Amino acid sequence: MKAEQSPYARLILACLLVGIASGLLVVGVLTSSIAQSPQERKVEENIPKTLPLKVKLKVEKEHQFKDLNNSEWLRAFELEVTNTSNKPIYFLLLWLEMPDTKSDNNNPLAFTLQYGRIDFIHFNTQPVDTDVPIPPGDTRTLTIPDEEQQGWRGDKLRRNLPDPGKVRIEFVHLSFGDGSGFDGAGRAYPYGKQQSSTAPCRESPVQTVEKEFGKRETLACRSLGLGRPLAYALRCYFVSANSSGCRFKEGPLSHVGLLT
Repeated sequence: MKAEQSPYARLILACLLVGIASGLLVVGVLTSSIAQSPQERKVEENIPKTLPLKVKLKVEKEHQFKDLNNSEWLRAFELEVTNTSNKPIYFLLLWLEMPDTKSDNNNPLAFTLQYGRIDFIHFNTQPVDTDVPIPPGDTRTLTIPDEEQQGWRGDKLRRNLPDPGKVRIEFVHLSFGDGSGFDGAGRAYPYGKQQSSTAPCRESPVQTVEKEFGKRETLACRSLGLGRPLAYALRCYFVSANSSGCRFKEGPLSHVGLLT
């Protein structure tokens, strides 16, 4: 004889079934919500481990910068750089590269992140009173220059480009202002005399910077309607405050205008 279920047992069973169904519904809604939420902008770093440098996005601005729906993402970019060496850093140059966003010449576009005078890529550049270094253990914040933000907005509109889903922080040069530093490959200079007299000369820090410049295009001169390889950016400057273009001059790096 089959035992008859009591009303209480049936009620408990019904409540359990309702609870299980509700739980499955909530999980489904959450999963759908996560799947439909926009992904964050991916940020990569290409900073050699040999460098006495620590970099990280400013915590308070990180979400705004990574938000793919934020049209002001460039303004939200703030990179904190910390000097982990025992010497002051007088010059630091990094790129914020958009590896999947190419120029008309098929070169990746990049923004300059600079601290100090670019003259320090020369071995013999000496600090002056107006040079303020990053002391050992101290941190400074790098942002994207306004003219390069303007260059990106103009290029984006002209070529109907989307904002990048991925950016990469690239190291270019570091100088301690005493004739020593690190080149774009993360090698310390002045270089040791380890090569034979018949071996080809090692590139100077200036040459390594120019090589890095040649791989990308700057947004600095693009803000003025010009797209040039970054090698030209070393010699690019405003002709006057009311200039509508860039003039390019083969000459000393002290002629740099848009990067200083």
